[in-house]
Amino acid sequence: MAIHTPATLASSPENLYQLDSLQLQLTVNASFQLTSENPSAQVKEAQVELLLFPVEDYRQKIVQLETDGTTAENKITFLFSNPALGVQNYGYQAIIQTNSQNLQVTKKIPYPLQNIANVEKYTLPTEKIDSTNPAIISKARELSQGKDDLFEVVFSLANWVSENIKYDLNDLTTNSAQKASWVLENKQGVCDEMTSLFVAMARSLGIPAKFVSGISYTENPEVLAALGKHWAGHGWAEVYFPSVGWVSFDIAFNEFGYIDVTHIKLREGFDPDEPASKFEWLAENVQLVSSPLNLDVKIKQKGRLIPEELQLEMEILSSSTAFGSYNLVKGIVKNPTNHYSAVSLDMAAPPELEITTPHKKTLLLSPQEVQEAFWIVKLSSKLDSSYNYQLPLIIYTEKNLSVKEELLTQVNGPSFTLPLAVFIQ
Repeated sequence: MAIHTPATLASSPENLYQLDSLQLQLTVNASFQLTSENPSAQVKEAQVELLLFPVEDYRQKIVQLETDGTTAENKITFLFSNPALGVQNYGYQAIIQTNSQNLQVTKKIPYPLQNIANVEKYTLPTEKIDSTNPAIISKARELSQGKDDLFEVVFSLANWVSENIKYDLNDLTTNSAQKASWVLENKQGVCDEMTSLFVAMARSLGIPAKFVSGISYTENPEVLAALGKHWAGHGWAEVYFPSVGWVSFDIAFNEFGYIDVTHIKLREGFDPDEPASKFEWLAENVQLVSSPLNLDVKIKQKGRLIPEELQLEMEILSSSTAFGSYNLVKGIVKNPTNHYSAVSLDMAAPPELEITTPHKKTLLLSPQEVQEAFWIVKLSSKLDSSYNYQLPLIIYTEKNLSVKEELLTQVNGPSFTLPLAVFIQ
């Protein structure tokens, strides 16, 4: 009997997320218009403070900057003296070097937190991050119940938002950021809303958390269809871990405890509604109308691929089964490092194999820990009985670490039924 092998599963595009560094050219352009219907109108001065400016820290440096403005304190100020009515342009171009360094939590930090007076302001509510909302408080307390490890608590919040809030680009979520309580109630949002809910739940538990605005690279088809480009404005969070610092959590990217090198950090603060620009003008009978910022990123130089720290293995209950049989697939993840590591596992299979359990499994591993994840698959009963089939199963992570095994099918082979406790020859 012949062996039939289905087409190879589609390979991923070039994975920038696995690189140890990137050199990126960021161009930010915008304009404003001075208008008036009064013939005696005049403008003495106009000023713009552009607040979306690369934040230099341990993972991001400005290599080169070109601008007509004046830089200071993570902003650029543009001064227009006696400008004419009409359109005025401003902006900057920067070469930015990002790297894969991330702060690492190497030991248990007790929860609830004590002595956070120096960062207590990041536990306060804002208009959009309404952390005093009763529903937010209730959900956060539910997720943290019985936990005394800060990383475990923060991970449980991040993972719940990732699994339960649908990423949805629509008029409500893209035209203006919604409140965290709205996101919790409606179970939808984009990166800003997902981050706001996560930050709100953390703050409701007395855990300091920042809202970070910037740009990142995406392969999300929904974003590509809407924007027509890979680089887009993005929001993520930083959470304060005593004795460690501000640790990154990107809910939309499933990057819990780190961010990849495509993230360009432009601002950190309290709320997604903090303005990108501030305008002042000294004039008579003149109005100022601003336009949205235009952000563009080009890759100048790529670093090297980073070896994956985690180790991934796969086991299949039975390497061959009959048509219509269930089977159990186990993923084994080992963390050989000295720090906490979160990983999102997913499974890919050809159409002949139905994955009957949720595809994504997100795990938190403490230093040196080993964990397992399970999937149940079902082989189609409507296959050509003149063939045996050799079917690939792939388990992979958000960093594209993967492991592959093959399942051989036989017309009269072993068969399993749910709950996979009965083995029929």
